[in-house]
Amino acid sequence: MQDFQFSNKFIINKSDLSHQNIIKYLDDIKNNSVDYADIYFQYSKNEFWSLEDGVVKNGSYSIDQGVGIRSISGEKTAFTYSDDISNAALKSAVKAINSMGSQGKGVTYQLPKDNVPSQKYINEDPTQSIENNEKIMILEKIDKLAKTLSPLVSKVSASLASSYDIILIQNHFGHLVEDVRPLVRLSVSVIVESKGKR
Repeated sequence: MQDFQFSNKFIINKSDLSHQNIIKYLDDIKNNSVDYADIYFQYSKNEFWSLEDGVVKNGSYSIDQGVGIRSISGEKTAFTYSDDISNAALKSAVKAINSMGSQGKGVTYQLPKDNVPSQKYINEDPTQSIENNEKIMILEKIDKLAKTLSPLVSKVSASLASSYDIILIQNHFGHLVEDVRPLVRLSVSVIVESKGKR
């Protein structure tokens, strides 16, 4: 069974929402004669470092978040979203989605059996896993190593990007799922030059 510790920490606890509020909003949508509705929350942290010829060229960090609501009625689908995760934003979004929706033919959905997917990776936040100076040192080591491999190396560019996404989805059938997606990408580009040719 999932314990939702990450979505609670980064989405629910940082807002004025509760799981009970979310269920109430879904009930408000369901009462508008829809066949299916869900609320999708996302919290994303992104970090990027780049080094070119031994010099740090870029360092950036950002946090994005938002919530989206989808309702399906027959063949019609309505979407609404907000960058603000709060009761006020969800109230407005539910009002908007209910005004967009219209009654459609009833549709029967085959629901998946409740199961908890196996964990594929650790849920550690890669943007916080090591200090910034250590990240730069990794890029500097790559730069030095590439230059020692051949005297023909004329330019080295390296970048380290990391992201940490937390997704929480609840549908009007009561299914609640969380997905945590840590990702790190290391890119290296080396240009070699001999007799003026690259």
